[in-house]
Amino acid sequence: MTSPPNVPVTNSAPSAQFHTDSWLALEIGDLLHAKEMFNKLVSIHQDINVGVSTFYTFIHMLTLKWDSFSSMFNDHISAISAANAKLTAIKKQIDSEFLAIILLHSLPDKTVWETFYTTILSSITLEKALSFSELADCLTFTATTIRRLVSRPFIFSSA
Repeated sequence: MTSPPNVPVTNSAPSAQFHTDSWLALEIGDLLHAKEMFNKLVSIHQDINVGVSTFYTFIHMLTLKWDSFSSMFNDHISAISAANAKLTAIKKQIDSEFLAIILLHSLPDKTVWETFYTTILSSITLEKALSFSELADCLTFTATTIRRLVSRPFIFSSA
């Protein structure tokens, strides 16, 4: 087993050992710190598979669906934001309005949500764009309100 210069290979338990191709070893072999090596590897690989990563990240965003009963809405918003952060890292970010549309698309197919996104979409004009952060705040409030109403037992009073 060969290793880049300055990285000893030991026969101890594998903890931080890695394998790299010879040409990569030549590229990072003279670097002294792990951070420098990491940055160099990122710069070498940042243009590789950009199209594939963009495509599958975007498809993942389109297939996200929020299950209003089994997961928290903030986790769902975070999943969409994380996917956009991945796209931003490869300089393929989606603008706020299209993120908001993806968020609306991910809502459950239930009457209350259909009414909600129809109302939101009807309010969009040429002058006012839909904002992901504003929509996320509005949806979080609505989801919390609906969850509270659904979980509250009905109280019948006897006369």
